[in-house]
Amino acid sequence: MKRIALVFAMIALVTFSINAQTSKTTIATAKLPKEITDYIKSQYQTCNIVKAEGVTDKQVFTYVVSIACKDKKVDVVFDKDKKFIKEAVAKDDVVKPAKPGESQPPVTTQPVKTDPAKKNNKPVTTPNK
Repeated sequence: MKRIALVFAMIALVTFSINAQTSKTTIATAKLPKEITDYIKSQYQTCNIVKAEGVTDKQVFTYVVSIACKDKKVDVVFDKDKKFIKEAVAKDDVVKPAKPGESQPPVTTQPVKTDPAKKNNKPVTTPNK
């Protein structure tokens, strides 16, 4: 009986550790899906893509695209279906220039603060200069 309980405990621990893992994969900006680059070009005209990652957290995949807007860096998040989820000021808020040879599509509109179709969006406040 103790062995059965031990086996179930080990299975639960392994399942929990697998589900709790977060993985990140760098995506070349040129390889981003067209829907995402089109959205960024239309909504963030004065910004440039700095980096992009595919993030899997608790078995949920999202695209996280970091864009440089004037002196701020913003992370724009999309779901697996390439639909806008949210934007947030990037954790590493220092804007770093792209490496030579990296292509960054120029982007040219004022940032949209929230997606009106989503509930509970919190707008990101950035001063307009």
